[in-house]
Amino acid sequence: MMGKRILIVDDNVGIAFLLRRSLARLTGGHEIETASSGEEALGKMATESFDLVITDLQMPGMDGLELIKQVQACHPGTKFVLVTACRSAEVEATASRLGLQGYLTKPFMKQQMLATVQAALT
Repeated sequence: MMGKRILIVDDNVGIAFLLRRSLARLTGGHEIETASSGEEALGKMATESFDLVITDLQMPGMDGLELIKQVQACHPGTKFVLVTACRSAEVEATASRLGLQGYLTKPFMKQQMLATVQAALT
């Protein structure tokens, strides 16, 4: 399988680092980048494409759902996994409407995250 390009977007640098490290161990050959804001992610996506974006919901400035909407408009083939600390029916409904491939609630187990990412990439 050809390596995929994954972008992790989280304003918490520690969480982004842990996600990147966990994914790198699991996914031989995938290229993984990070961004600390929705705006930074859009900047990267202006010049690069990613197969999967894993984004936190709550971030300063642009939140994860707004980022997903903007990326979908420019890169319709991109897949998404939303990560949130506060699961709610409203967020789940929006995630479903946007057609996300995965939804993780913090704190999550590493295996749960890896399974969600693998499912999203297939």
